[in-house]
Amino acid sequence: MLATNAFNIVITITVILIIGSLIYLLIRLMLHNEARYREDKNILTADMIPNSKMKGIVDNYIARVGKFGSFYVMQIDIDNFKGLNELYGPSRCDQVLQELSYRITSGVEHSVVSRLNDDKIFVLVKDDVNYATVEEDVSNLIVKLKQTYENGHQTPVNLTVSVSIALYPTCGTTYKALLRSLELTNYVVKRNGGDNYMIYSSDIDSKETSNMDYFNEIRTAIDDGQFCLYYQPIIDIRQKKLLGFETFLRWNHPTQGVLTPDKFIKMLETSGDINYISKWGVEQIVTKMGEIQSHIGANDLIYTNNISTKQLMSDTLVEELKKLLHNTKANPHKIVLEIEDYMMYDKMDQVKLNLLRLRDLGFRISVDGLKLDYAALSQIEKEPIDIIKLDRSFLKDINNNKMKEKFVEMLVDSAEHMHRMVIAEGVEVYDHILYLEKNNIQYGQGYYFSKPFEDKFVYEFIVNKDFEDKLDLKHANLVANNLSEAKEVETLQEKANTQKQVDDEGSSDNITM
Repeated sequence: MLATNAFNIVITITVILIIGSLIYLLIRLMLHNEARYREDKNILTADMIPNSKMKGIVDNYIARVGKFGSFYVMQIDIDNFKGLNELYGPSRCDQVLQELSYRITSGVEHSVVSRLNDDKIFVLVKDDVNYATVEEDVSNLIVKLKQTYENGHQTPVNLTVSVSIALYPTCGTTYKALLRSLELTNYVVKRNGGDNYMIYSSDIDSKETSNMDYFNEIRTAIDDGQFCLYYQPIIDIRQKKLLGFETFLRWNHPTQGVLTPDKFIKMLETSGDINYISKWGVEQIVTKMGEIQSHIGANDLIYTNNISTKQLMSDTLVEELKKLLHNTKANPHKIVLEIEDYMMYDKMDQVKLNLLRLRDLGFRISVDGLKLDYAALSQIEKEPIDIIKLDRSFLKDINNNKMKEKFVEMLVDSAEHMHRMVIAEGVEVYDHILYLEKNNIQYGQGYYFSKPFEDKFVYEFIVNKDFEDKLDLKHANLVANNLSEAKEVETLQEKANTQKQVDDEGSSDNITM
């Protein structure tokens, strides 16, 4: 009996070991196939070298030319590749990359090409370096790469590229060092708006290393979904109801907490990533609109989202948002795209064209942060604007400012005549409500109603309607009295603490004596 049990145990252990070995081998095979798939996916043409082999090729070439030889390498980044991929689809973009790779190998003699990742191409040019010749060759190459990509009946694609160049041996003596020089230089090109080239220099290294680290951190944040929207309510003061929300971009930084745009927006704009983030913001709004409508039934709210200058200059913006509307069936009339500094936009034909086309799609356009500027007011009267947002400075020094009152009167009269909404920003106390009512401004937003809050609190705010009490004079007086009493208590406490400190110091002096 014991022998039988022991035999069964041995058999069981053997079977478990065999199954475990098979599972291990299967996992290794799957990982190997996945690696092969990823590598094959990055090989777009017969002339393209697998990324895993490029290091060996470069290092072997370095050994061949020695420390007295020379050559150069390039990194070619496709600007706004995420946007192109979403607009035209991965299959069409792979075709474009195939053509781009062909243009590189046919346009640059003695070149070896590898795809580093989705939007980055590495090029080894096995040729002696002549600084002037390199610049001329790269300039000519960029002209070729920017020519329209056509393929039969496929949608034509236009793109721009950011190109960095590193010379051997001055910019690095190993593949790793050259690649780092390329990455750093490419960051500078993108930070300056892209669509250009630059050769690495030691000045870049000393000035830009920390900035590039931050740039890469932002790229990681985009890939990992660390960005989010905060919502601040906009209130219809006259009808005492919620008009909608303005959205604000925030970065949930893993170590620094929630960061506001002043910490990162400039980097997003200069790198071109603002295009992706702006469209992502509209996607988030569309998702939130659907959730609120299905859970609460509130389908009359508007949602505003800032749109960047760089994105307004994009020739793919309208098609991207048109595709989004088609896929989601969202109501564009409930989405407000906010712009700033309209006087500057007036001189940009592509921007004006995009604004007109966006309105034709059904989006509403808002001018954000209008200041006391008669020229701007005169200009926007002629333009396709639906909403005007008054800068928070209007609600500062609201007493006895005749010039401000006259401007507001003209603005409100013009808006009513042209069926435009006027929203005042920076509502912080009940006196601001009285000022808006006196000047016939129907809508307001600010910390008096609520500071911007996370996505998860949107439902609660809509259902609880906490803002209604704040529109009531009795409630406002009660809050003011409570604040006054709290301030009085705080003052008395400060006096008591001061007196105690004096007494303690006196006691100390007596002891010392």
